[in-house]
Amino acid sequence: MTDYQTIVDALAGDFRCLTSTDSSGFEKSIFTTASASWAVRNFAISPYEGELRGANSIGFVVPVEHSGQLVQLAKIDADLFDFTLMIVSANIAEGTPLPAELRAFAFEILQGKIERPTPPHRATQWHFPLSLTIFHLLTKAIQIHGLKMTRNDESPALSACDAVSEALAQCGQEFSFSQLKDLCVSSRKHSLRKQVQLFWLETKGPKALFLNRTVEQDLKSD
Repeated sequence: MTDYQTIVDALAGDFRCLTSTDSSGFEKSIFTTASASWAVRNFAISPYEGELRGANSIGFVVPVEHSGQLVQLAKIDADLFDFTLMIVSANIAEGTPLPAELRAFAFEILQGKIERPTPPHRATQWHFPLSLTIFHLLTKAIQIHGLKMTRNDESPALSACDAVSEALAQCGQEFSFSQLKDLCVSSRKHSLRKQVQLFWLETKGPKALFLNRTVEQDLKSD
């Protein structure tokens, strides 16, 4: 197995790569939340500047193959809901075509069938895009680097939760071993774990990695 510190450094590099922003000033003025920036990177959303009634305006190109995933996440993440609503509103105003999933999203909002998700009330609660990123690091630490998921209090701090906590600290993100262990095993986080793993299963297909065989069998049996 690779040296533990080397694994920590590699996970920190993965986090920087997954969360890096290389946007123009125009794009940074639009993507004001971490969730929006994450969606742009992962769903290849492209903004463009236009003109509407003599004033500057904005439109978005959303790949058809990612539009359904964007809508799915917008229904559970408040920031992504706001961002997706902005995309829909801007494109309608611009007269820019929208993929069918985004047209249906707009229609359901107008009908009152979809409401903005309740945002987390505390900084310690998990935003979905951040959960995806951290879950990816935990899964990679376990399945690729061979670390045990967690540990008891007396064991050396060499588990996947320890490694990811240290990697995040290198990147200025403070998540304790206990918080990450909670994400992996707590019954209170079961719904979040399932949402994250279902997302990876739908986007990665057979290449999707799982925390362990129990999680994989649970999802595939639903």
